[in-house]
Amino acid sequence: MNAFQLIAMSRSLDLSGLFEEEDAAERKTRFTSVYPAKDIVHKIEETVRAMGFQVQRKNSRLNLLHIDPKSKGDRHLSVAAEVFEVNPCLHVVELRKSAGDIAQYRQLCIKLSSDLSLQKDDNMWREKGGITLPCPCPCP
Repeated sequence: MNAFQLIAMSRSLDLSGLFEEEDAAERKTRFTSVYPAKDIVHKIEETVRAMGFQVQRKNSRLNLLHIDPKSKGDRHLSVAAEVFEVNPCLHVVELRKSAGDIAQYRQLCIKLSSDLSLQKDDNMWREKGGITLPCPCPCP
């Protein structure tokens, strides 16, 4: 991830609301994680498969598709998930809703962010230079 991509992720600099009708916050969710990228991708795949999603992997991007067989096609969800490395011990996970049910998308975002995001866990935090940093991966 380069500086331009990092700046573009800022909500205050997001200009998509000027050109699109749907609120960008309703379509895109980001959270940070201290887990290695391969573990993040694995956990996303594991979680969404348990929720009934189909998963397609394209390079570093996951396409997630859920179609509720009980409904008449109106309850489906298509989401793209991507993991960006900020540094070896910090990743940004981005979930983008392509189409589908907003309630189900919110539920998915809450589940993944609670499983993968920065949370204080006594065996996960360490002191470095007076600053407490979460980092389960080996950092220099």
